[in-house]
Amino acid sequence: MTIGMLIESLAAKNGSLKGKFEEIHQFKKFEDDDIVGYFGNQLKDHGFNYYGNEIMYSGITGTQLKVEIFIGVVYYQRLRHMVADKAQARSTGVVD
Repeated sequence: MTIGMLIESLAAKNGSLKGKFEEIHQFKKFEDDDIVGYFGNQLKDHGFNYYGNEIMYSGITGTQLKVEIFIGVVYYQRLRHMVADKAQARSTGVVD
């Protein structure tokens, strides 16, 4: 996970609350050059944590967990480069 993915999570969470897509560009300038502050203030206006942290509860006991957990919406694409797909390829000898 990179900083870009964390910022993408903040933007997507904010966009899902507004019901619209959020676009982030690499060199886009935000107010005071603070992208976290930009999306953090919008999350705060919607009643969420400034940094995107959420209160979580145990699914077994129902008690509140004593940690801050960052939750956001991101697009994730699984790579199809699995070992089983490459098992027949070899660098030496007969190739099937």
